[in-house]
Amino acid sequence: MPDGAVGVLHRGGAQVDVGRCELGPVRPGNDAGHAGCIATRIERGVRHGLLVLLAAGFAACASEPTSDMAPTATVEELMRSMIDPAADAVWDAVVIEATADGIVETRPETEGDWLRLRRHALTLAEGSNLLLIEGRRIAAPESRSELPGIDLHPDAIQELVDEDWDGWVEVARGLRATSGVVLDAVEARDVDALLEAGTELDLACENCHAVFWYPGYADPRPAPPGND
Repeated sequence: MPDGAVGVLHRGGAQVDVGRCELGPVRPGNDAGHAGCIATRIERGVRHGLLVLLAAGFAACASEPTSDMAPTATVEELMRSMIDPAADAVWDAVVIEATADGIVETRPETEGDWLRLRRHALTLAEGSNLLLIEGRRIAAPESRSELPGIDLHPDAIQELVDEDWDGWVEVARGLRATSGVVLDAVEARDVDALLEAGTELDLACENCHAVFWYPGYADPRPAPPGND
């Protein structure tokens, strides 16, 4: 019954006049109506209380950590064991070479070729997700730059990532999005689209490397003498 309405409340087969519960008084002498009005107000109060409790519960859930994932491998290990091999497989899937014997073209032809590429595309996408876990170290303490003066020392890369976590997240998401483009091309069995996706993948990798790996200045943290 709407607030302020006059009507009857059915209880146990009897009709009880509840009068006006909100906007006006219950008619004098109508004890049953008065009781019905109180019951209606209590019911509304209970409903309101339940809604408040539910809202508080949802807020508490939202404030709790959404994940308890703890990184084990370093970024360097992820790159060497997952991301680099998968990216290389995509780039090597479509190759056109000019040789003394003419043009030699490599492309996926069998269903097995496409299924292997699909696994590599999935590895790229999920490897990108692993890069987004906070607390993962760039490299082990003993790791060193392979090209000092060009590639940054791992400690310098770590500092850049710590200072610009949002930038790191952006490039990792870019790699994940490009992995989806690769996967779409594989699912469509489209060699031309796969070739274009490989170009996008190279750009996604360089978007990260140019900022965090070799950003155009010398390594500020060369390895101590004798520790190479």
